[in-house]
Amino acid sequence: MELRKKQEQEVTERRTLEQGMQHQVNSLQQTISEQNRKREESLHALDMLHREKEHAAENEKLKLQGRMTETVEEVNKLIVVVVVVEVVVAVVVVVIVVVSVVVVVVAVAIAVAEAAVVVVVAVAIAVTAAEVVVV
Repeated sequence: MELRKKQEQEVTERRTLEQGMQHQVNSLQQTISEQNRKREESLHALDMLHREKEHAAENEKLKLQGRMTETVEEVNKLIVVVVVVEVVVAVVVVVIVVVSVVVVVVAVAIAVAEAAVVVVVAVAIAVTAAEVVVV
C-alpha cells in the first residue's frame, strides 16, 4: 500500500511538474509572440521613418534644384547686363574720341581762319601803304 501511495504521489508530482512546465512553456510562447509582435511593429515604424526621410530628402533635392535653376537664370541675366554695359561703355569711349577729333578739327579751322584774317589784314595794310606811297 505504501508503495502504491508513493507511486501515486510520484505520479501526482510528475503531473504537477508537467503542468508547471506546460504553464512555463505557454508563458514563454506568449512572451515570444509578444516580442515578435513588438519587433514587427518596430520594423514597420523604422520602415515608415525611412520612407519619410527619403521623401523629405527628395523634396529637399527638388527645392535645391529649383533654387539652383533660379540662380543660374539670375547669373545669366547679370552676364547679359554686364555685356550690355560693356558695349555702352565702348560706344561712349568712341563718342568721346569722335568729339575730341571734332574739337581738334574746329580748333585747327579757327586757327586757319585767324591766320587768313591776319593775311587779309596784312594785305589790306600793304595795299593801303602802297596807295599812300603812290599818292
